[in-house]
Amino acid sequence: SLAIMVGGEAKTFSHAETILSAMGRPILVGGAGCGMLAKLVNQMIVATTIATVSEGLLLASQAGADPIKLKQALTGGFADSPILQQHGERMLNRDFKPGGTARNQHKDIHT
Repeated sequence: SLAIMVGGEAKTFSHAETILSAMGRPILVGGAGCGMLAKLVNQMIVATTIATVSEGLLLASQAGADPIKLKQALTGGFADSPILQQHGERMLNRDFKPGGTARNQHKDIHT
């Protein structure tokens, strides 16, 4: 399930695609440098979605709503996502063990 975002020439990609497929789902997203750009876009979306889920659950809680019921209400709709399900669940359980370092997240969104 690893997303492999590749930038480069189509001919070169076609030679490497079989090898890359052994590790995940390679997709040629454009010319040279576009693989790194795609990774940056991915990390921006992930980072901001985690922050938004956190802020949304906190807002609901502070305003008197049940954040557990809110998460259930959002499940299946447009706001649903693996981040809501996985990170939201950990937030609701107050499980704040880091899955990675803030340094890496910062690096990934400032490439």
